[in-house]
Amino acid sequence: MSASQITVPGLPGRDDNRRFRRALICAALLEAAGLVAVLSLHSVYHQPPPESTQPAPIRVRIVSLPPVIVAPPRRPEPKPKPHPMPRQVLPRPAPRPRKLQHRPLPAHAPTVHAPPPSPLPPMPVTAPMPVAPEVRSHATDRYAARLRAIIQAHVHLPAIVRALHLRGRAIVAFRLTPDGSLLWAHIVRSSGVRPIDIASVAEVHALSYPPFTSRMPKRPLTFTVAVHMISR
Repeated sequence: MSASQITVPGLPGRDDNRRFRRALICAALLEAAGLVAVLSLHSVYHQPPPESTQPAPIRVRIVSLPPVIVAPPRRPEPKPKPHPMPRQVLPRPAPRPRKLQHRPLPAHAPTVHAPPPSPLPPMPVTAPMPVAPEVRSHATDRYAARLRAIIQAHVHLPAIVRALHLRGRAIVAFRLTPDGSLLWAHIVRSSGVRPIDIASVAEVHALSYPPFTSRMPKRPLTFTVAVHMISR
């Protein structure tokens, strides 16, 4: 047995040395790998953030301008109207007084006396032409027919007559003055329906009438009119 193969109890042999060396190398490699890993992690976590590719925001500053005051258009000043030149008035020469020639009157000049004015004859007073009774009657009848047409044209049906579909004919008497003023009006013959009678008298009172014609009597006259009210 050679000296290299002799093993002393309690001392490591060559195989143990090789194993130890290998263990040291592995431990060193592992430590180096761990150090590299720690450095790489440190570089990853402490790496600065990447620059953003988005464009920087544009800040717009709004400046308020003062309001623009537009001056109104200037009106042209009116041209002064030319004043007419006053006409030069030349003084007129004062008229020369005429010399009056006084002719001597004859010694025995006859005096002429004007005759006194004759009094005018009195104007004859013409009396108005008398109107025949037939003419007055005819004019009154025409006026009465005109009144009946006016009243019937302005007949107003009351609401109750329209609602109940009533109908009737009332005869109203009324008295007028020559200027067309109404003195009184009342029912002469009832229609049998009280609302129609009341409305007929009210219609006669509400209207205005023309004055009498020149051929009618100059005194108040009484007329009668038939007021028809029909609700359709």
